[in-house]
Amino acid sequence: MGKKEVTKLENIVLFKQKILFDLLESDSDYISLAPNNNMILSSLIQKNNINFTIIDLVSLQKESFSLATSKKINSWKIQWSNDSSKALLDIGNDYFILEPFSSADKTIYQPLFKNTKEIYFNPQNSDETFFLKNGSIYSTLREDPILNNVISYQIANQRINWFS
Repeated sequence: MGKKEVTKLENIVLFKQKILFDLLESDSDYISLAPNNNMILSSLIQKNNINFTIIDLVSLQKESFSLATSKKINSWKIQWSNDSSKALLDIGNDYFILEPFSSADKTIYQPLFKNTKEIYFNPQNSDETFFLKNGSIYSTLREDPILNNVISYQIANQRINWFS
């Protein structure tokens, strides 16, 4: 009998078997797959502007839109909500909520997140966002802090775990 070996693979992204890569823009700077694996967001950065394309992998439809900012864009980050209905865009510490299925504005500026850290969507409710500001955890659904004297926190299993 031969030996059975196990190979450990980390940080692997799997795509559907028959994805049509011709839907992707050839000159994209960044591509992000939504957690539900049904949507790809691609972007092209041009000075003070990001051109986005949302590709629905189910219907194979594409929709494009742009986001202009007041400063030159060097890099940006995206964080999807668990249900893939929204994403948080961090563009040089300017924050925007991206709502890819909205028929109105796709991106909404979030001045509330200025000078904050550790911004997370509520895993059960993408309409709520938690953030750390001046040592307190806040929710976008409340005016007063949830917890005070916090150094760092994490959301897991419908609980907030924090260090103070």
